[in-house]
Amino acid sequence: MLFFGPCMVKHGGVDLGKTFGGISINLISHQGSPIGSFSPEYFLIGGEIEANFKEWSTAIDISKSTSLSDWAIVLLDASPKYLITISSCKIIFDISAIAVGINVQAPIKLKLVFRPDVSGNVIKFQ
Repeated sequence: MLFFGPCMVKHGGVDLGKTFGGISINLISHQGSPIGSFSPEYFLIGGEIEANFKEWSTAIDISKSTSLSDWAIVLLDASPKYLITISSCKIIFDISAIAVGINVQAPIKLKLVFRPDVSGNVIKFQ
């Protein structure tokens, strides 16, 4: 798991605001051997990001699904330190994080689930 500091998040070109307390990235891989090879390799098949937000600019409607967005390119921008591009990512509301009616300030917890795009691209670190 990789941990990064606060960053600006854009999903499909829409600015979602700044994260609070950093993000964590969990990469998921599959071990296999290319055809005709006896050398096993690890193939990246996706991953998950946990992020805390200070605010969310739109209403959160949880009715049929906890998904807040469809698949799109996501940019995690903490320039000049780093820029992470995720080729195909969906944002999901973390329902275990709902707290209402208590006098504490807590972040909005979201999961960003990602997969390879049609070209096989998954994640790019700059």
